[in-house]
Amino acid sequence: MYETEMLPSCENCETMKKRILSAARKYFHKRAGITAFFEHGHWWLRVGCRTYDVVDAGGGDSINGFDFEEIE
Repeated sequence: MYETEMLPSCENCETMKKRILSAARKYFHKRAGITAFFEHGHWWLRVGCRTYDVVDAGGGDSINGFDFEEIE
């Protein structure tokens, strides 16, 4: 059996929540009004009235290994 490494966006712990919130603050250029929550096996954000899926990413607009995709 092969062991697979868990993606950071699927790891439910306080340390990961802090990393995601730190990246989100840089990404959205704001400190207040950002909420992170873990549901359905990965992290999500609420920024105001909008919801974002937290995804693992590198390059482009990603920050600290994360990007954020708005859910409509």
